[in-house]
Amino acid sequence: MPTIQWFLVKCSFFNEPIGIEHWSDVIDFVTHFVCFDYEIKGQTTKPFENVKAKYTKENRIEKI
Repeated sequence: MPTIQWFLVKCSFFNEPIGIEHWSDVIDFVTHFVCFDYEIKGQTTKPFENVKAKYTKENRIEKI
């Protein structure tokens, strides 16, 4: 069984999906953007494949 490497997060507040590396950071992200629709999918591919932005521990979204 493949291991989840990162999370692909779609939030109705943003136009593009965001890559997040750790589950604890997903929870942090969701608590900062309350009241939006989310779709969260665990990814088994190389981190941040097919996304243009990632969420960092400093609570920032960076383009990649």
